[in-house]
Amino acid sequence: MYVARLVTDHIAARIHIVEEHRIRTWRRLRGTLATMALLTVALVACVVVALCSPG
Repeated sequence: MYVARLVTDHIAARIHIVEEHRIRTWRRLRGTLATMALLTVALVACVVVALCSPG
């Protein structure tokens, strides 16, 4: 029983670590996506201003 408990605790700890890593990775990807979207909007705005300005 003792060994089974150790194995179960080890598996549970590993699952928890993997889940935390997945959550951190998703947050990082979400932040990267938001940054890329903002940069795209800024670039489009600059292009529109450059094309619409007289001269």
